[in-house]
Amino acid sequence: MTINFGDGTTIESGGSLGKVLQVIQTVKQDTFSENMNANTVSGDMGLNVTITPSSSSSKILLFAQLTIGFVTDDHVGFTILKGGSTISAYLPTSAGSRTTFSSGTSTRANSYPVGVSGNFLDSPSTTSATTYSVRIKYGRGVNGQTMFLNRAEVDTDAVHKQRAVSVVTATEIAG
Repeated sequence: MTINFGDGTTIESGGSLGKVLQVIQTVKQDTFSENMNANTVSGDMGLNVTITPSSSSSKILLFAQLTIGFVTDDHVGFTILKGGSTISAYLPTSAGSRTTFSSGTSTRANSYPVGVSGNFLDSPSTTSATTYSVRIKYGRGVNGQTMFLNRAEVDTDAVHKQRAVSVVTATEIAG
């Protein structure tokens, strides 16, 4: 069987090729908030995962699921950093002055938080520990808006209000 990784890399499956070697996951159960300006990325929310590939030919399959709330109707999403830098292959090209997200949505977040998810296959080409960090990205809008993770802007302790978790998972695939 031939496995195509989408980045032009193909391998013939056999032995351990294409098998899951390890899975590392971070689940963020508490909330986070940050005052943000338009087209900015949040600080560290604690949604990070560090994985040490067993081979430099391994691929890392990343999954992220976030629950985001905002004060105003706006565009929100996330981006993934590797070693502190944005993974440019997980952003659109030729965006001009448009805001770029790895995954994003429009929201009426002051009423309800929204779920945003995505996945990406990275080729780190290393056997060193590699840290991936998921960060909220605020789209257009007014500077100085507050972003919330795992809750809505209105967070009254009532049965009709929601809280959720956010998750990032890194899976090493033999290559």
